[in-house]
Amino acid sequence: MGYLLTREFRLKVRHLLFSPLFTALQQQEPAVSAKSLYAPLETAMWALVSEQPKHLLPGGYDNWQQLLQQAWLATLTDLNQQTGNWQTASWGTYNQSYFQHPLGKVIDTLAPLTNMPSVPQAGDSFMPRVATNSFGASERLVVAPGQEQSGILSMPSAQSGHPLSPYYFAGETRWQADDPVPLLPGKTVWQLEMLPGTN
Repeated sequence: MGYLLTREFRLKVRHLLFSPLFTALQQQEPAVSAKSLYAPLETAMWALVSEQPKHLLPGGYDNWQQLLQQAWLATLTDLNQQTGNWQTASWGTYNQSYFQHPLGKVIDTLAPLTNMPSVPQAGDSFMPRVATNSFGASERLVVAPGQEQSGILSMPSAQSGHPLSPYYFAGETRWQADDPVPLLPGKTVWQLEMLPGTN
């Protein structure tokens, strides 16, 4: 819960500080995306909330304390709307995985068969474990040359792209549990033979 509250409060403060600037900028340059400009402003935001210069206080606020209180109340209101009750929310449930198969996106009846189950997950953007609801690292690969026997390769879902395959969901549980999968192949279970002259 602590991470969720801190993260959402930070984003709300950033929005209150810089949205007037972005609104003015987009009136001059409509093609500019505010989202692309937010990340480099982290240092500026820390300086503003730490030093709290009166001449840079956004309009509509009497002092910096009022702005921060407004950001906090707005954070709790938004979380209540999104989670039902911020006091029982956690980052894992807020950041549940959401992996969709291309067929599941366009044919609703196939979604239960093709999409991976949504589960709480750790991670976030700009972190070693990049993981948001619908975005993240496509695989975890750790290997050193000459030490392939110690390497790991984990993927969400599995290598089988066929929803009816018994291996279609095979890698998902280990992926979510951070259970490393050996890089090198294990014991052969199935073998496909292609013989000439057969259909």
